[in-house]
Amino acid sequence: MRSTFSAGFMILVTLSVSAASHFTKRAVTLPPVNGKFDYQIGGAYPPAADVRVVDRDRSDSPVPGKYNICYINAFQTQPDEADFWFNNPANAALVLHKSNGDPFEDPDFEGEFLLDTRTESNRQAIATILNGWIDDCHSKGFDAIEPDNLDTFTRSNHLLTAAENLALAKLFTDHAHSLGLAVAQKERWRRTWNERKVNRWV
Repeated sequence: MRSTFSAGFMILVTLSVSAASHFTKRAVTLPPVNGKFDYQIGGAYPPAADVRVVDRDRSDSPVPGKYNICYINAFQTQPDEADFWFNNPANAALVLHKSNGDPFEDPDFEGEFLLDTRTESNRQAIATILNGWIDDCHSKGFDAIEPDNLDTFTRSNHLLTAAENLALAKLFTDHAHSLGLAVAQKERWRRTWNERKVNRWV
């Protein structure tokens, strides 16, 4: 889901790390507060001189002199990556399927299929793929990652849960932190009668 996003500011939150965590968290650098933000998920282009934060797809390169965020579609597939997910049986098994056996397509985004986070083995396998992408972001020189679509459980006809998606998020967030990368999350979902937007940095 390469959604349009604009922000005048970002809410900055620091979360404590459990003493039981089995990874080394390096110091992460958060984006400049109130820094002008350029969301370039639709395609990279030279940002304006006053832009301080740039968000680009993981296939692109960071911009020298800016705070750079690496976009990753972490909870569902991208249309241009169908071969990666469906031509490899091991990867295809990580895609959520309906009771009739069809892969579960995002009802809002044609050609994007939800990943199946329901089991620990699936979450570990998905995290292995995502962590490889995060390694690439780090190697390119990005400062942070944006793992999109945490809220797939809201579009899964109750097949997925928030707890399952958050369990996957912890796996790749721990890995990102071990590389010194900050992690951003922006999603919207409905809880009872309230619609709450998550826009957090850790």
